[in-house]
Amino acid sequence: MAAVEQHQAEVDAAGERWRDSLAQLEYAERHGESPTEVERLANEVIEARVAMFQSGLQSGWALPAFLQSALDRDRWLLEVDPAALDEIVGSGRAD
Repeated sequence: MAAVEQHQAEVDAAGERWRDSLAQLEYAERHGESPTEVERLANEVIEARVAMFQSGLQSGWALPAFLQSALDRDRWLLEVDPAALDEIVGSGRAD
């Protein structure tokens, strides 16, 4: 039983990390932080969300398809070079 409680504590800590990083990002956006700082905080939010989902999955969460696709997208975003992402996003713009 102690292992289950310990793992639940890890899931809870991962969730708290995600909520805290999201709050920091929202605060930075509202208060006009530099784009570099906002990007750094956004990366922290994504990393924390991925860690939360992974921890939850290890404890037996069954993710619905839309959450699994969001997790896959988050992992991809963490691996993409920002310049390449700008190019991908820019290629979808109508001129």
